Amino acid sequence: MTPNQTTNHVAQNVYTLPYKQNQLKFMRQPFFRPPIETQIQAIHRENLEGFPYMHAALLQKHLAPAPSDIQGQSEAPADRNPLNSK
Repeated sequence: MTPNQTTNHVAQNVYTLPYKQNQLKFMRQPFFRPPIETQIQAIHRENLEGFPYMHAALLQKHLAPAPSDIQGQSEAPADRNPLNSK
């Protein structure tokens, strides 16, 4: 490739997600599913500008808060917790 040539890179996806709720869940995966309020704060600070479907109104409308979002981080049951094994 010579220095005067330019290349165009395009990313294409062949799978479509027909419902807004599924689209939002898919787009939240790279963030390791933070609490909804944390993500809304990031949206208001314009940290997620350029991410499709990342709008505060859509998050509040289509995603219900998970139990761990409401009461803090959930703990594993004592019998499954590797720290409690004898």
